[in-house]
Amino acid sequence: MATPSDHGSFDPSPPRADRPAWETGPMDLQGRVAVITGGASGIGLAMARRFGAEGMRLVLADVESGALDAAVASLQADGREVIGVL
Repeated sequence: MATPSDHGSFDPSPPRADRPAWETGPMDLQGRVAVITGGASGIGLAMARRFGAEGMRLVLADVESGALDAAVASLQADGREVIGVL
C-alpha cells in the first residue's frame, strides 16, 4: 500500500480503471437482482428498501412467514419487483 512519502500528496483511493466499480464510483443497480437473507425485518428489510429504491429486483428470504408476507406486500405496494422465499 502506498504511503504519503511515496507520492507526496496521499489519496488512498484514486480513481483508476483497474479498480472494481465499487471503488471508483456509483454503480448502476437498475435491473440487477438482490437476494437478501433475513429480508423481512431489521437490516435486511432496510437493505431491501434501499436496493428497491435503486431499481433492483428483490428476493427476500426469511424464516418468519408472517413478517415475510408483510415485507413483500409493503415493497410491492411501493412498486418494487419482489418475491419472498421461506
